[in-house]
Amino acid sequence: MITLTMVLCMLSSPTDCRESKLQFVPQGLSVYACAMKGQAQIADPKKRILRQGEFVARYRCEKAGMFAKL
Repeated sequence: MITLTMVLCMLSSPTDCRESKLQFVPQGLSVYACAMKGQAQIADPKKRILRQGEFVARYRCEKAGMFAKL
């Protein structure tokens, strides 16, 4: 499974951020392909990731469960 992790911040207050994640069950999808196509997934209006007045500060793709949260 591949996870697309985004940091979304408010335009009015760029330090007010939240993290959002999308998970994909890849059929031949690599982390590299996720990174290349991640922008299209973020911009997809059906997914409604961005709220009014938000922007994507950064995003990354990784294999799900690859890193432990401390």
